[in-house]
Amino acid sequence: MCNQTVRYFQKNIPLHFILISVTALAQSQLQYNRGMLIYGSAPGAQIPTQTLFISNAADGILNWSVVSEKEWITVRPLSGTGSGYVNVSLNPGSLAAGFYYSDLNLVNQDNPGDAAHISVFLNVYSTAEPPFGSFDTPMDGASVTGSVPVTGWVLDDVGIKSVLIYGESDGQRFYIGEATRIEGARPDVEFNYPQYPQSHQAGWGYMLLTNLLPNEGNGTYTLIVDAQDMEGHTTSLGSKTIVCNNAAAVKPFGAIDTPTPGGIASGTSYRNWGWVLTPQPNAVPADGSTINVFVDGAKVGQATYNVYRQDIAALFPGYGNSNSAGACFDLNTTGYSNGLHTIQWTVMDNAGNQDGIGSRYFIIQNSDMPAPAANRSTIRYGADLSGNQTGTQSVRISNQGGGTLNWSSDPPGGTWWSAVNSSGENTGYMDLSVNPAALDPGYYHETIRVGDPNGIQTSLDISVWKTDMSASNFAPFGSFDTPADGSTVSGSIPVTGWALDELGVSSVKIYAKPEGGSSVYIGDAVFVEGARPDIVQSKPSMPMNQKAGWGYMMLTHFLPGGGQGTYTIEAIATNLSGRQSSLGTKTITVDNENAVKPFGAIDSPGWGGPVYGHSARISGWVLTPLPNIIPEDGSTISIDVDGKFAGNPVYNQPREDIAAAFPGYANSGGPGWIFDLDTRAYSDGMHSIRWTVSDAAPPGGGKMAAEREPC
Repeated sequence: MCNQTVRYFQKNIPLHFILISVTALAQSQLQYNRGMLIYGSAPGAQIPTQTLFISNAADGILNWSVVSEKEWITVRPLSGTGSGYVNVSLNPGSLAAGFYYSDLNLVNQDNPGDAAHISVFLNVYSTAEPPFGSFDTPMDGASVTGSVPVTGWVLDDVGIKSVLIYGESDGQRFYIGEATRIEGARPDVEFNYPQYPQSHQAGWGYMLLTNLLPNEGNGTYTLIVDAQDMEGHTTSLGSKTIVCNNAAAVKPFGAIDTPTPGGIASGTSYRNWGWVLTPQPNAVPADGSTINVFVDGAKVGQATYNVYRQDIAALFPGYGNSNSAGACFDLNTTGYSNGLHTIQWTVMDNAGNQDGIGSRYFIIQNSDMPAPAANRSTIRYGADLSGNQTGTQSVRISNQGGGTLNWSSDPPGGTWWSAVNSSGENTGYMDLSVNPAALDPGYYHETIRVGDPNGIQTSLDISVWKTDMSASNFAPFGSFDTPADGSTVSGSIPVTGWALDELGVSSVKIYAKPEGGSSVYIGDAVFVEGARPDIVQSKPSMPMNQKAGWGYMMLTHFLPGGGQGTYTIEAIATNLSGRQSSLGTKTITVDNENAVKPFGAIDSPGWGGPVYGHSARISGWVLTPLPNIIPEDGSTISIDVDGKFAGNPVYNQPREDIAAAFPGYANSGGPGWIFDLDTRAYSDGMHSIRWTVSDAAPPGGGKMAAEREPC
């Protein structure tokens, strides 16, 4: 490229000249993340699709195309502009056992001399071999606390389906979770085994939170890792014995939730989520000033802390920050090159104890072309012989790239499943349902792909398990987590837990029994999608596990007897076939007569309810015991979204229902408040709303907080 300045003398304009700048046209240059694709196939085995990422290594506009030489290779899309993804899938059909080779021809359409050949290798086996690999960390016999990376590598001649991690303690084996295979994390394995499919994704990793192991992570445990290939062969990658003593731990602990290990981040404001706690009596400063975020070893900022996390509050009750352990950081990924990067948090509590949290690899890929993303990769259903079955489930499809995504399901339906809305533009929901009436008892599975018919696609795993559920052991199960048993409460309190069933849970009903009285129905809990990622991880095969978390905001003033005395609260779950189970009971002491703090509720959105638009109405109400008042201008009511102050609501709104229920309070004539939230400032997905209220009492007077997740 050159930049020349040429002077031209105008003969008919004497005594001066005109300057003209002539600049050569900017050129584009092809760049791609992989020069070789290796596949394996065997009878009955699926062949995983592999992905190329094409980008521009120079200035100018890149227009590229891909040409396949063989009919058993399918490329989507065949052309594009700028950076983008290319799916390369194989269908060997009737190819005999043997070795096959072809090229993908990648061409810069604006510069034919700028071209490349991507080598495609296919081994068709008559009989494939089982997986092999290694289980590397933690060290065998290591003493650990908090979060521990569990890592290794795995390969197979056809392809790896899953790497599953189990634990063993006191002779009992239990499932822990599924590891993620991370592109580029093990270049040593890729170098030593270049002939194996997906060797660039040989490295696997899982962040184990030892606090969630049996006995709260105190004792000796054996970790076992099993790998399964696309043919169904399973191999143990080894075992490690670890010693955990979380009861004596003093350092902060937690986890990074997004990006997931090996996950993709893109955009100017990618939300990096996680959570942090520290053992009592210490705490992590609520302003997040001691939570530092590092990308590729360089500090990039501090996280926002004090975000309500129902799942963490339920798992770790009693910690100083347990009700607001969530943290987030907005990362501008466009400041980094596309490819593999690392992210880590370090945390220091108020006593000076410090530790690293959640170091992991992730991939930045900013695409100029449409790139579909799904909020779920697996959709599980159950059915029984009486015709009861899991209902319709929704998958959210969005565009994590540029341009306009026109997505559709491929196939649009099957013999036992259907998609009500199997296509859409950019962000939308695909509703999937099953019709297993004609199926014999057994397990049925299908992989469907969603994306632009001519472009990049993402895969979804859909399955249904049909069985005889007349046996007495098929019933809902779960947990009743908050409030804490034996606690003294007043005002509004969150009643929370989780529930699952082989078919699906139709309801969780809350009952209250006053001391010496009869049990009274209080209300139905609401299932909140995404509120319990721990249950999704620990119960991956259960239908509706993404909505296992349930919650109910109970106003204790309305309990029998006026909300004063001792009560036993019970949560009862019912499944789709009508079977019921008690999730447990909690005994609480309610003392509203001596309460001094404000109380109230968020009315909308409901638990897990959607909000949208530039002026989404958030509403609720609040009162405070006499003689105190809530200032009518709403200046002491703060609304936080994801832990960040969003504004003060408009208070002093009439609420006849509240005025009738609580006559005589200073603000009974106007206890309602409203707040208009511009949701365009937030990404689509789950968020948290938290409101705090201070009354007009003297210093040291009442203050309360009410939470509702998500909005």
